[in-house]
Amino acid sequence: MADDINNINDGEEKSHKNERHLYNKNAEGNEGLGDANEMDDETEFEKPVRKTKSRKKKGILKYIIAAIVLLAVIRAGIDFFGGNKNGPEKEETVINDQIDLDTSSKYDFNIFENYLIVCNKYGVYAYNASGSVKWKYETNITDPISSTCGDYLLVTDTTQNNSIMFNNHGELKNKVSYETDCITAEPNNNGWITAIVRQKGYKAQINVYNSEGKLKYSWSSANNNVLAASLADDNKTLAVAQLDSSSSDEANGVVSLFDITTAGKPYFGKNTGSNIITYIRWNGEKLTCVGGSKTFRINKNGSDLWKYSYPSGDMVLYNAKSNGVYAYAINSNSTSASKITTIYTISDDGKQLGSTKIEGDVHSIETRGNKIAVITSNSIITLRRNATVKKINNLSKDISKGLVFDSNAFVVSGTSAEIIPIN
Repeated sequence: MADDINNINDGEEKSHKNERHLYNKNAEGNEGLGDANEMDDETEFEKPVRKTKSRKKKGILKYIIAAIVLLAVIRAGIDFFGGNKNGPEKEETVINDQIDLDTSSKYDFNIFENYLIVCNKYGVYAYNASGSVKWKYETNITDPISSTCGDYLLVTDTTQNNSIMFNNHGELKNKVSYETDCITAEPNNNGWITAIVRQKGYKAQINVYNSEGKLKYSWSSANNNVLAASLADDNKTLAVAQLDSSSSDEANGVVSLFDITTAGKPYFGKNTGSNIITYIRWNGEKLTCVGGSKTFRINKNGSDLWKYSYPSGDMVLYNAKSNGVYAYAINSNSTSASKITTIYTISDDGKQLGSTKIEGDVHSIETRGNKIAVITSNSIITLRRNATVKKINNLSKDISKGLVFDSNAFVVSGTSAEIIPIN
């Protein structure tokens, strides 16, 4: 989430802060998930959720169902007679549905309209909580990244340098091709696209396209690396986060505001000092800026609305996309044998709501509405808005990545991914 931003314009890699790439290198040095085995031509990836049909599982299915029903009755009875509801619930989570990952493909995962979005070399697929494909768009994608905003999903191929946009019904709404390497792209609520691309002789270039795919604005940065860009829903106010490394002492963060309907320099600029801003996003008339030591919010005039300074420690993860609550993971003693990560939640007006300590490696934080989920190497921990623990879902396998959607979690472990229920 907040990784590998400073080198975004140096050509070393195409990852960005909110990327969800889940691939590594196998023994032969090929990029992929595990061993590079090609998918069978007869295999339909749009149906990758395979229920195990072994006779043993059929034979014990009745007992599993009976046990689940019995457990539900017992827990209902505990709740009815006033069981302890103050502490978090702990239980072993049973894996629900499995998705096999093609080791010859690069993947990107996202959540859109309560659907799990899977992008790979065969196209874009939307799964519901039971693992069924609700809609799909078949196309060749080499290196996918995806971004969502409101009713729009944007999928960008950073190798073939193009983007395709879908609405919340899975209908193709826009296509854009880039003349140079595309680093990242995102939509706004009106279906306009803001893309950061490479440009010879410049650190980076920002292009803005309307909902029909027509280029409406372009600006090139000669001196500063571009870390993020976001277009407001008025389709004219562009926010840009940059890294100014011109000083010999230290690099400084810069946030600038442009009016794309008029040519020229930005009409507002803010030097954020050592607080390098790596994520910006408009929420109506307000711009949220997330940095390494502080998060702040400004309006379209550049006036400060609020500022939140992180407690002592290194901010390693955050999720600032949800309306109403933001979540941050701070490593408070990363040098100790037992890593302790403190999760802080803040409200939409910049006030801290609460905090909780979690032991072990934290892979990601997901906020969906009022649901906050912390995904560790072997558990999914759901939190309340005030950061108190609601439930701990222990898993009997190592998790490398996770997402939350529609009271479910999507987790990646090894060369397979699974959908599991969380409450």
